[in-house]
Amino acid sequence: MMGSGKSSVAKHLTTSIKWPLIDMDEEIEQYEKQTITSLFETKGEAYFRKLETAFLTRLLESKEIDNNIISTGGGIVEKQENYDLLSQLGCVVYLKAKSETLYLRISDDTTRPLLSKTNDSESMHSKLESLLVRREKKYEMVSNIVLNTDDKTILQISNEIELLLTTTD
Repeated sequence: MMGSGKSSVAKHLTTSIKWPLIDMDEEIEQYEKQTITSLFETKGEAYFRKLETAFLTRLLESKEIDNNIISTGGGIVEKQENYDLLSQLGCVVYLKAKSETLYLRISDDTTRPLLSKTNDSESMHSKLESLLVRREKKYEMVSNIVLNTDDKTILQISNEIELLLTTTD
């Protein structure tokens, strides 16, 4: 979910365990030559979700996915097709957080396309809560590891994931 720490934790993990980072949003932005926000505005969410599926498919076809950290967007679970693709990529970690935590982490971030039309803190928090309710079961279904990130630092979360990855090998 947006604000759970996916990008920050992934960047920290890549330095600590020395695995390459593949950030799907950054890769899609480079491929499309526009920002995610712009893609949502000009081509819509459905188009972006198709790009995510195509990206996952290309990753699987590349056969070079072992020992990589792949940071996805929070809406990756919006397409059922992505469940199968994600599970084929390897261990999936769900960084779980309460809507209040998510709100505190992203309340000043104006680059979130699904929240761009919210004009006050109450409606932003309500939108986050709605997204979380809609996605949470999907996150849990597709994940091998569910890790609560409330009240934890990036370092704490990264250390927990590193420990879990090294004990599940």
